[in-house]
Amino acid sequence: MADFQGVDERTVRRAADKGELHHLRLAPRVLRFSRLCLAERLHGRSCADLVYDEEILDAEQAAALLGVGLITLLRAATSGVIPSVHLGGTWRFSRAALLRCLCPEPPITTS
Repeated sequence: MADFQGVDERTVRRAADKGELHHLRLAPRVLRFSRLCLAERLHGRSCADLVYDEEILDAEQAAALLGVGLITLLRAATSGVIPSVHLGGTWRFSRAALLRCLCPEPPITTS
């Protein structure tokens, strides 16, 4: 998410660490953000009412959606960091549930 709307990566990571931006930590150095949530935040609106498509994804599609490698995704799924279902040797993910993990409720603002 580096250089999103002219904001550098360190600034975004600091805001996430302070709880000012929603994020999903998939591994110690792997943070992911919802582009829609960030856009809403930049416009001063709540991201709580974002609506997502209920599509079911396979592991490769979910990894592409989150912008991570397949191994990172499967580790996060196995450890319960992200919602998933393991059926018959394959993993399935809800697109809406993954995006809600990135942006579950309005960010905490520090005044």
